Amino acid sequence: MLRCLLCLVLFSILSFSAAVAQDAEPEYSLPETNAYGPTVTNPATLTNVGIPEFEIFPTYSLQDGFTSRAVSVLVKYTWDPRWMAYGYSNTISSVSGCGFTETGFGSPTLGIKYLIAPPYPGTNSAQAVSVEWGLPTGSANAINSGMSDYNLNYYYTRWLGDVELDVNLWGSSLGIPGDTRRFQFNQSAALAIPITKNLTYSAEIYRFGPAGPSSPTVVSTLHAVNYQVGPALNLSFAVDFGLNSTSPVRNYIFGAVFYLGNPKPRANTLSQPDPGGWPARKAAD
Repeated sequence: MLRCLLCLVLFSILSFSAAVAQDAEPEYSLPETNAYGPTVTNPATLTNVGIPEFEIFPTYSLQDGFTSRAVSVLVKYTWDPRWMAYGYSNTISSVSGCGFTETGFGSPTLGIKYLIAPPYPGTNSAQAVSVEWGLPTGSANAINSGMSDYNLNYYYTRWLGDVELDVNLWGSSLGIPGDTRRFQFNQSAALAIPITKNLTYSAEIYRFGPAGPSSPTVVSTLHAVNYQVGPALNLSFAVDFGLNSTSPVRNYIFGAVFYLGNPKPRANTLSQPDPGGWPARKAAD
């Protein structure tokens, strides 16, 4: 099933890329995707207004004799330069080790993101916040808790010349089966360094705090490369190394980000900064 899903996604990407090449119109220049993955840290900037984006990340993890495989997906849509709706989930997950295997579908999470401090001309930073609701789908097992989760996120982005620094802080209220709710505070930071016009290297460190007295703290570092194949397609690969004994020993992550449908951006409403700074939408805000 996992292989069939990956083949379907690859076919969709190739078909979409061909359609864009054939249907491209000369009256506008298609902006690039704003990839959020494969890093844990997300930028404060939103996606381009009026163009839905789809991200998919097959992941293979190793930890304490257990292996897990997952296909994570993220769908994003910005309808206003300051507002973006999104949803994500581990659509297919498999955990195996110590004589058992658990396979199923992860619970989806829905979110709303607000850009509170856009990168207007003359500034080199942006800030945003978001709220998320993890839907209580499925029964409690090694993949799902079967309970609702809630997240409050803060995003900070700063441009240091061509280098982008992203910092995230977020708190989570986690539903624990047979227990009261538990709270977790997490932090992450990432540097995105351009190597060529289309190739970017990212280095990240993140920490997931304990969610209760017996819950472990996870500290990891992730290294990724993103390649912008064209405006409508971004490919990536990342390796995640655990920095403490309670973190996954190794994660391998592949990723693809592409537009859904035949994208036609709205004039002067792009929600991420161009090389000259914040677009002409400023006057309307």
